[in-house]
Amino acid sequence: MSAPGQPVYVINYYHLTLGLVQLDGHHNFQIWNTALRQYLGASSLLQHLVLDEMSPEQRVCETCRDNRYVERGRVLCLIDLTLSSWPVREALYERGWEDDHPSPKYHYDMVTSIWGPAVQGGF
Repeated sequence: MSAPGQPVYVINYYHLTLGLVQLDGHHNFQIWNTALRQYLGASSLLQHLVLDEMSPEQRVCETCRDNRYVERGRVLCLIDLTLSSWPVREALYERGWEDDHPSPKYHYDMVTSIWGPAVQGGF
């Protein structure tokens, strides 16, 4: 319980119980990837892993821009929750990962470049 007048911070790990899994490295990359893509697809958020730019129509629509930023924030939070293992973060940092980068596609592409199916080995 916080003191009166102090903010209360609530961390919601609810999403991990809905099928998302922690990435532990190469050995569970396929499970992580499938779970993340299925969850984002079911939430109509999968486009944030594929597209980094808004369409010309979205750029002129203020509501579309606002919604896109909110959706990107949600996807970033979900990805961050699944990358909380220290060995995973350490491997990402060693390869120049910017953990505060605003693009979900950037984070997804970084993970895929390290542990994706085209990569042989891994930890």
